[in-house]
Amino acid sequence: MIETSLERAQQAVPPFMGTVELADQGVIFRRAALQLRWIAYFLISLDFPVTVIQPIELRDILREIATKALRIVGDTADQAE
Repeated sequence: MIETSLERAQQAVPPFMGTVELADQGVIFRRAALQLRWIAYFLISLDFPVTVIQPIELRDILREIATKALRIVGDTADQAE
């Protein structure tokens, strides 16, 4: 789910990346992909909030990327304050 207007989503998502469509819950981005990591990086690059509904594997990849980014900047959940 993309938290923006359909018009802004259409400007931000080139047609070759996938489709955006208006649904009852908001704007949905659809794309068939074998390389989900590539899609994860694309979603991170968007300038508005995104919620991944499915596939679950994409959610897992985003968690891995977030954990790695936090580790790189020295801000991990297991670090004592």
